[in-house]
Amino acid sequence: MGLAEHVQDLARIAQKSGAARFTSFLSEGEQAGLPALCTRCGCTPLLWGGTAQAERCVLGVFPPGDEPDRVLFPFTAFHAAIPHGFTLTHRDFLGALLALGIKREVVGDILIEEENAYFFVLDAAAPLVETELGLVGRVGVSVRTCGAEEIEAAGIRQKFEERSASVASMRLDAVLSAAAHLSRQEAARLVGMGLVAVNGEVRQKAAVTVQDGDKLSVRGRGKFRIEADGSATRKGRLVVRVKRYL
Repeated sequence: MGLAEHVQDLARIAQKSGAARFTSFLSEGEQAGLPALCTRCGCTPLLWGGTAQAERCVLGVFPPGDEPDRVLFPFTAFHAAIPHGFTLTHRDFLGALLALGIKREVVGDILIEEENAYFFVLDAAAPLVETELGLVGRVGVSVRTCGAEEIEAAGIRQKFEERSASVASMRLDAVLSAAAHLSRQEAARLVGMGLVAVNGEVRQKAAVTVQDGDKLSVRGRGKFRIEADGSATRKGRLVVRVKRYL
């Protein structure tokens, strides 16, 4: 069953039962079009991932007449204390969670700043995380549940490593080559293998045009945000700003 059909089923169940229904965590690409689909089905949608800037969100499908309520969303927020002197990354935490047998769609955003990390998992997996997650990237961490207000108060935002680059064109293979330090040929090969996503959607054509603000995800090589204001070098190459997610 596709995602659209699944959401339609949730809408039918919500209308029949009079109670909200929820998806698992969705990527930005997966989220596209789903709120409108809910509305067409007669339900009220709400995407929520725990913070106002959340990228991975759960879709809540609320029956007619119900006011969407964030409190009802079936996921738990966690805080992990990182020992002083150690540095852990998004990839470290995601790997540790997946190593517990948790699927990717069960995990929401992971936010890290120095000695504090915050992340979200669906309620069904929360007891496992609370009791079993003690080691992340070979570093012992202390994990506890926390409230959304604590995360907002911490003011943690996604961090990037930024640099400028120039590209011959805004084709996907050209931009990916510059962003991930790959040869153009290798970038095109990864695209053709289905290992590259643009805004959460896998793209397998190297000639796809990358737009200002697009997010590129390369399996095993990271995630990048591309910013382009149309400026060019003296030789006519386009200047882009590459923000690599940390």
